[in-house]
Amino acid sequence: MNHTLIQNTRTKSGREIAKETRKWLRSNPDATLSEAAKFMERMQMPAAELGRIGRYTVGDLPEYKWICIGEDDLGCIEVAKDLSDIANCRYREKKARP
Repeated sequence: MNHTLIQNTRTKSGREIAKETRKWLRSNPDATLSEAAKFMERMQMPAAELGRIGRYTVGDLPEYKWICIGEDDLGCIEVAKDLSDIANCRYREKKARP
């Protein structure tokens, strides 16, 4: 397993996912829960974005994908990444954005 190949492959950061999630939530205030769930599913690293690492199993990867947790009552988006049972890395916006 070539971990260098995996580490050099670009994936979305927690900040990017938070930004895209906030933008979608603000532009779709009347969205149903089903529509929100479909959006979240698309945000979870679609297969087309995997590129060269698509042939590896999840267990082979040094870390898993970012998962959007949601928006808190202050309007901050929080996302998390499960680092292969080693740790749980989280990104939370410092302040809400309109």
